[in-house]
Amino acid sequence: MFLNDPQVDDYGNEYYSTQILVPKSEKEFCEKLKKTINTVGKSGWQNFKFVEGGAFKILLRDGDKELETGKQTAPHFAGHYFFNAKCYQQPGLMAKKGGKKVLITDPVERKEIMVSGYHFVFSLLIKCFDNEGSKGVNCLLNNVFFVKKDDRLDGSSNAEDDFGEMDIESEEVEESAPSSYDDGFSEDGDDGFLDGIDE
Repeated sequence: MFLNDPQVDDYGNEYYSTQILVPKSEKEFCEKLKKTINTVGKSGWQNFKFVEGGAFKILLRDGDKELETGKQTAPHFAGHYFFNAKCYQQPGLMAKKGGKKVLITDPVERKEIMVSGYHFVFSLLIKCFDNEGSKGVNCLLNNVFFVKKDDRLDGSSNAEDDFGEMDIESEEVEESAPSSYDDGFSEDGDDGFLDGIDE
């Protein structure tokens, strides 16, 4: 997921991109997506066919088939269709806060939410393309709505999970700072900071 920091294409243009996984168990949505791709393709070429590996790029890829052929190796592709979406300006991000839909603009908060493996609703534009001999249907990303957290797919983890079961009572584990800084207050009552006086 590259929705916070842009990449650069072969022509020097900055763009944002993500790979969207669609569970095959969502049969109604999958059929709707296939019909939409077919309709858009037919609007561009009368001979367009929704056939994988055919003359036209059909956007949607089968995770199970690509695991079988070795094109993909990550286990999260199992039981999913997937496709790529990109845009040339940073997509807007919304989330639920206090029971309301809120636009998230703070860069730090965006990075905490925009995580590979989390669940989102995407606003997309599916359209035809014909570029240097390659033609078919692709997808432009408009905006993103955060739904919920899930297992990360970017290979990273948080420190709490990594060291949650570690025994810190061992004599080999040293304090990283004097004990007076454990909770911000020293034994003599000095909090270790220069007090600001507000009059």
